[in-house]
Amino acid sequence: MITKDIRLKLVLISLFSIIPSIIFIFYLNSDAKNNSRDEAYKNLTSIANLYSSEHSQVVENAKHLLIALSASNEIQTEGCNKFLKSLLTKYQRYSNFGIADKKGNVYCSAVPNNNLNIKDTIFFKNSLLEKTFSISQYRISPVTNNQVLSFGYPYKDGVIYSSIDINWLNDTTENISDDSRLSTLVLDANGTILTRFPYSAEWIGKIYPDQKFIDEVLKNKEGISSSYGVDNIKRVNAFKNLADGNLFVIVGIAENEIFRDGQNHFFVSILLLILVVILSFILSWIMGSKLILNEVKSIEETLKLKDDFMYLMSHQIRTPLTSIKWFSEILLSKKTKDKNIIRDIHTSAKNVISLVSIILDITKIESGKINFQKEKINLSSLINIVKKDLSKLQKSKELILIINISKESNEITVDAKLFKQVFINIIGNAYKYSKYGGVIVISIKNVKNFINISVKDNGIGIPDDEKLKIFKKFSRGSNATKQSPDGSGLGLYLTKLIIEAHGGNIDFKSNKNETVFYFSIPNQK
Repeated sequence: MITKDIRLKLVLISLFSIIPSIIFIFYLNSDAKNNSRDEAYKNLTSIANLYSSEHSQVVENAKHLLIALSASNEIQTEGCNKFLKSLLTKYQRYSNFGIADKKGNVYCSAVPNNNLNIKDTIFFKNSLLEKTFSISQYRISPVTNNQVLSFGYPYKDGVIYSSIDINWLNDTTENISDDSRLSTLVLDANGTILTRFPYSAEWIGKIYPDQKFIDEVLKNKEGISSSYGVDNIKRVNAFKNLADGNLFVIVGIAENEIFRDGQNHFFVSILLLILVVILSFILSWIMGSKLILNEVKSIEETLKLKDDFMYLMSHQIRTPLTSIKWFSEILLSKKTKDKNIIRDIHTSAKNVISLVSIILDITKIESGKINFQKEKINLSSLINIVKKDLSKLQKSKELILIINISKESNEITVDAKLFKQVFINIIGNAYKYSKYGGVIVISIKNVKNFINISVKDNGIGIPDDEKLKIFKKFSRGSNATKQSPDGSGLGLYLTKLIIEAHGGNIDFKSNKNETVFYFSIPNQK
């Protein structure tokens, strides 16, 4: 039995020694996640800023180009269309150049326009009214049928304009980052998806599905936030408004992609740890079997010898002491001048027999060799027997004993001999340590198939720093030892063993003026 216990303890020690490694692995995983998240936030924000910077540069270049064109003599000639068309080759990002009169009629264009009128476009209205450079939102060009960003600048009494195909975003994405996990969107102020890289037709022209995210983008203009896209994948997104303030670039990466590398390392670490645990378990079991098996067997044999010795000595001591007690009783019954001496012999013999009985009971219960002789007993009768046995002590201190017992609590099925010892120990302690003229109250109740018993006294109490060891073997309170030096320190230990062996439990409360021991026993019927 001990061999198994020690082997098991070795295994448990090995397992517990791995706990710091487990904690460290989880800490590293958490730290790696935080680092991955912070790095992702940093990269996404950096890329969004690059897009914004690139867009600002595009707008600035368009402005300077239109200003330069407005001063060019080439657009005032009959070769205007040809000249503007040549610009498409020179400035490949642009999809069209054109000039419109004050009514919006396009009379010169790099791309054939079929009598196009642009009077309703934002860039035309703003340039004409405010006499300054203006930008439109992304729109579908009626000339190229592609989404374009258009710019306008006042020219004579009309407007000269240019358009950039939104594909510039894809070119920029390829130049900025080669991370295939990233996705890039451009949204307008309504949350409409104008373009996406990598290109996906199911996204273009749709309203971004997470309105809460759109509200945050419109409110903060730039930042980091998580949201679900059209494909229902949750992404961490960095967003930033572009130069005109009505467009926003969104650079995102799926959340599971951020932590994928860290998760892989975590799973590898866990697998390695499991292997270490298995190896530790096997090695501990083998070591427990081979290295200490002989020593354990020796300990087991020694413990068995001790149990046998205690059992044998208890019986061997009990027999002569019983004889002493019997002969002293005979002497006490006769007239003799030495009755006080004989009485002392008799009392001492009784005390030794009681101590040996306690040791024997403890040995039996601890070794599991005791056979309980359970029977239904009357608690009132048992307490009266104990009261009679302790009557001399009660009378010597003029103690008052109050017994409160309900009718339904008066019977219980236990080992009568052992339970008499329980009451002798607890009530005897209450008598022994109570003040002169003190009151001891015994209360017995039936609560939910348990007999609850309490013994209260107004004695010396148990010091706070000694309460935890009061049920331990050979333990006595320091104030109890001063008041009554005689005592084995085994009474409460045996009491606890007996009660727990019957499926019950015991505890106490104590202060300087009062002590209450209370215990519960299953009420078996």
